[in-house]
Amino acid sequence: MAERVMDAELSAEEDEILDAVLDSDVASEAAERRQLNLAFGATAVFVVSFMLLSAVWGIADDLIDGLSDETGPANEVGISWLEPIYMPRHEECIDPNNGQDPDYIGYGVGYEPSLSIDSMGNMQVTAHKDLRWGGEGTPFGPGLGGPFDSWYACEDGEMTSWDYWASWFWISTNNGSNWSHGDSFEPTPGNLLNSAIGSVTGGGSECLGDEGDIAVDANDVIYYLDTTLEDNWWHRFSDGGESYDMGSICQRMNTMAADDRPWVAAQGDGIIHYLGNSGAAPPECS
Repeated sequence: MAERVMDAELSAEEDEILDAVLDSDVASEAAERRQLNLAFGATAVFVVSFMLLSAVWGIADDLIDGLSDETGPANEVGISWLEPIYMPRHEECIDPNNGQDPDYIGYGVGYEPSLSIDSMGNMQVTAHKDLRWGGEGTPFGPGLGGPFDSWYACEDGEMTSWDYWASWFWISTNNGSNWSHGDSFEPTPGNLLNSAIGSVTGGGSECLGDEGDIAVDANDVIYYLDTTLEDNWWHRFSDGGESYDMGSICQRMNTMAADDRPWVAAQGDGIIHYLGNSGAAPPECS
């Protein structure tokens, strides 16, 4: 009995001593971990703060450098303009007595131009013929500043600045250095009666036009829409305007009467978007 009691007491004491030793180690390790965590946390905060400040400083430097570069001589884009080029008339249609300034009698008179360019750099221009320059008089008489008379195109002695009945259409195939009239836009001598006949039986420049717009699709096909106010005519070209692809008969659009100004855009393979301006009053205002 005595031996057993002693063993039990020794065991209990050993357990207490062992427990005490274990508890002391745990507390020490926990303290060390806390210290390490604090150290790691402080280090992480310092590193992140340093990275953020570096990033901010770097962005600011980039912005400052970018601004200084953009306004510096190294990044300036030089723009220069060459001498203006005026759109030519057909030589056989020039009338030195039509009232134009003598220095400009060889050039077309027009306004509200449209410019297009294809992937090869070929350019096309159209412009509204000036209705006051179709002769000494006009079918609208004093309303356009002249006596009542027909309009004329390329007609000797009629003081006209028009070469043909369609709106002006010029092309350039050498980067704008030289300009000429598009294919099938030849002179159409005569008066409005000739124009009416030509619009039914002819094509190209015989199709009576007032003003138009041009678009080029992805295949470099050129679409030129020219309005007569009562409807529109389609013209189609290729080879930068040097080939007329609409045949010998005027192609009527047959979509909108009283179109005061057409706009066109083209994309893909012959996809054309058309915007007209009929000036028709909405029902609630009529």
